[in-house]
Amino acid sequence: MAEEQAAGHVQGGPPALHDDLAAIVRGQITPAVAAGVEPASLQADPTIATLMTRSAHLLDCCDDAASRRRLLARLERVNDPRGERYPSPLAVVNGWPGPEGLRPVLDRAVRALQARIPG
Repeated sequence: MAEEQAAGHVQGGPPALHDDLAAIVRGQITPAVAAGVEPASLQADPTIATLMTRSAHLLDCCDDAASRRRLLARLERVNDPRGERYPSPLAVVNGWPGPEGLRPVLDRAVRALQARIPG
C-alpha cells in the first residue's frame, strides 16, 4: 500500500488515497453494518454499487468485475490486522485519543465484494 501511495504521489496522484478510500468505505458500509444488512444479501447491492461509484474516481476505474477485484485486493491489504497495531501504542505514548478501528467495516466490505465477483 505504501508503495502504491508513493508511486501515486510521484505521478501526481493523490497522496492520501488510502485515507480517502477508507473514508468512502466507512461512509458507505457503516450504515449497512448498523442496519444489520448482511454483506451477501440483495439488500447490500445498492451499498456496493454506491461504493464502486464513489471509489471509481480514486481508483480510476468503473464498476465491472475487474474493478471490483482491484478494489477487493486493495481492501484486503488495508484490512491487514497488523495495520491497526502501530497507531494504538503510538496514541497511548503520545496521549492522543485511540484510533477508530476500521476492521469491522472493512471485513463487511470485503465479504460484500467477494459475494459479487464472478467465480
